[in-house]
Amino acid sequence: MGLISGVLAIREVKKIRMGKKGKLSISQITGLITNMLDAKNNLDREDFNNVYALFSKFSKIRTKMLMDRNDYLEACMSIIKEFDKVAPYDKYSGSDDFELSFLLNEVRNNNQNEESIYSKFFN
Repeated sequence: MGLISGVLAIREVKKIRMGKKGKLSISQITGLITNMLDAKNNLDREDFNNVYALFSKFSKIRTKMLMDRNDYLEACMSIIKEFDKVAPYDKYSGSDDFELSFLLNEVRNNNQNEESIYSKFFN
């Protein structure tokens, strides 16, 4: 994700957090919730290559979707689930450990409907 796209994504997430709707792409969300430098530093070469391949795949999905808070959280959880299948997401989330452990517990234990509007991107 480029600098401008990242700034726009942060602005849209702020709108969503305030209860409004925002337009985000899977690419933007992926860029916000992953840290490839952490991945490179914390994973072995094979795991990093697999994580980076998935990151690259998601980075190509640039269609912006109007989403509210629930849509945004669902998209984040779907993306995190896919990354966590490849390598432990907590190694490259770039998030605070306490906040991350809470979120990962939700992701790993959530019986979310796999047929969400985002599932088409994760096959």
